[in-house]
Amino acid sequence: MPEQSRSGFDRRNVLKSSLAMAVAGVLGRTAEAREPAIKNVNPASSPSTLKITDMRYAVVVKPGPSPCVLIRIDTNQGVYGLGEVAAGDEITLLSREQDSVSISEILRLLIAKDLAVNDVLLVRRALTQNALPDSWKQYFHEKVSRSALA
Repeated sequence: MPEQSRSGFDRRNVLKSSLAMAVAGVLGRTAEAREPAIKNVNPASSPSTLKITDMRYAVVVKPGPSPCVLIRIDTNQGVYGLGEVAAGDEITLLSREQDSVSISEILRLLIAKDLAVNDVLLVRRALTQNALPDSWKQYFHEKVSRSALA
């Protein structure tokens, strides 16, 4: 068996060191991959002032069960949510504040040509909602002022 070189390196030690470094590198990359990468987090966000600023949908016709409705909801803090709604999906009401106004009521008021007495009362209640964007509040103010019931 040849003698070790004066520097203290031999083929066996070099192979052991190389293998240990390769294993450590793979394990390090695997650990990094498991940790979720949190990006685009607004540390100054304020949930109490979160407002829905836009809601868009697209109807996608595809092979199989069709159509598929995709929804995107944007907020004033840059947070958005994506979802899919299909016929027969269960919708569960988790909670409702006493003076709240549902999205379907808001949409009905939005497309109504004329406001009935109950609609004017509903619009006034909707105007107190913090989640309603200011542009929508302005639109409803104008709609009530144009109404004969104002």
